[in-house]
Amino acid sequence: MTTIVNAYKNVAQRYVDLLALALQLLIDYPDSAAGLHSLSGFKECNDATNKNLDLILDSIIENKDLNETDINSKLEKVIKDAANDKTQNRYIKAYTICKWMDDHLSYSNYDDNNDSSGDKRIIKISLWSLCGTDDYESLTIGALNRNYVETSIWINPKFPVRKSFDLNDDGSERERQIYNRDVPFGINGELSNCSYFKYDGTIEIVNVILSDEALRKSEEGTFKIAFAPITSDNPEFEKKYIDDFDRNGLTKRAFEIRLLDSENKIYERMIRDWKLAIKSNANVVFMPEMLGTSKVDGNNQNNAELTYQLIVEQSEQGENVPQLTVWPSYWHANTNGAMLTDKNGEILGVQYKHYPFIKVSDNSEEAIKLYGRKRYFVIHIPNIHRVAVLICSEFLSDEKTNWSKILCGCVGVSLLIVPSYSPGELDFINATIKYEQFDTTVVWGNCCGAPRNPNKCVGAVTKPGSGTIEVFENKRTCEGCCKNIEACVFIVSLPLRAVIDKSAQTSEIVEHIIEVSEKEQEKENELV
Repeated sequence: MTTIVNAYKNVAQRYVDLLALALQLLIDYPDSAAGLHSLSGFKECNDATNKNLDLILDSIIENKDLNETDINSKLEKVIKDAANDKTQNRYIKAYTICKWMDDHLSYSNYDDNNDSSGDKRIIKISLWSLCGTDDYESLTIGALNRNYVETSIWINPKFPVRKSFDLNDDGSERERQIYNRDVPFGINGELSNCSYFKYDGTIEIVNVILSDEALRKSEEGTFKIAFAPITSDNPEFEKKYIDDFDRNGLTKRAFEIRLLDSENKIYERMIRDWKLAIKSNANVVFMPEMLGTSKVDGNNQNNAELTYQLIVEQSEQGENVPQLTVWPSYWHANTNGAMLTDKNGEILGVQYKHYPFIKVSDNSEEAIKLYGRKRYFVIHIPNIHRVAVLICSEFLSDEKTNWSKILCGCVGVSLLIVPSYSPGELDFINATIKYEQFDTTVVWGNCCGAPRNPNKCVGAVTKPGSGTIEVFENKRTCEGCCKNIEACVFIVSLPLRAVIDKSAQTSEIVEHIIEVSEKEQEKENELV
């Protein structure tokens, strides 16, 4: 029988704080994480430490007394023993403790589950009290552990996500290992229920946990992402140059941006696209960079009521509102940020762009603020995806920012949304391929009006597990122009259970949907 400890929040909290202390012992390990397994005496030390840890469970089960003193005080002694070991066994002990503690974590909100093996009693510490949610409310938290400053370890929740399987020659399926162990930081590739990164005060992860209720009710077995390019026009922006902009102690020539097009015109099209995405049963909707208006400024509290009313209106019409909407980023007061909202209309926060676009042709760059601590949102949809957003040049600047390793390698982001407003396409297409090693799906979307060449694609998506991409191409009926087009979205349908047959081509997953004006529809009907 499996006994799950989830009644007391302080038990779970102390448990993850102790896990951070154990992970801290691996920070200075000089080799790759896989190299731990080849240390002399690994098996003997690993077996002995596991036996010692299992004895803790035996004594607790025998006494039938599940409290903080019993489990956490005994774990603390084992961790201190590892910390005091001056030999390389210190690393083996720390690794074994971390793996053992991770294996005994649970996200279940039930008091009791049956152990599938049927012949061993296992105690699990439930994290539900720290990061559980229900079908109606989202939850926002930072690190699971409180001692991230002292330990330099930031622990994140790691809810299960969709799975990929390889198809064997005999027709059987084999679950794919999501992580390449030599790519992420530390032992993240071997942890099933949590992730971590080295905290130095410069990066903060905002974990937003959403309900998977809408997906549980879906019979399609797919997760739909809608990208709305908004316009085929080249919107007019006003640029104000600053010749003495300070960045990192260097004097830069920078520019501020203001969208000159009518706010109502852009906003009305934005909402039409969003509603078309809803009609297509999209679970996530996102739009280009910089086309946001003051009405999607996530820092304006008046907009909370505006988005709430939009949600209510759609719900009353029986529509399934997206679990996540990434509105066009709004360039304002030296910030470039995309407002994030959930299915209840709640503003989850603003994901800022931290790395500026550098325009080589006129020797300048975006005058966006530098933040001492950069905040990145990770949206958890349990059993579905871990989602993050990188805006345009932030995605392209990975060599400088290292976000691929932090967000995908360490935190385990499985779906990366990339909104842009860019004249090019090749850089984005090339950059998506590197994420295959993390089993992260990248969906990039660009405004149709941004490329100088109308024949260029306006987005792309990596096909899960295939090492290939599919591009967003303008549907022939719109001819790359929004004239007489009321709304337009590209729908990406991602399988929640991807079976990869390497001997066959993967199917197309992108569909272009257009809503034409009544006048244009009448013309088409006459032709028919």
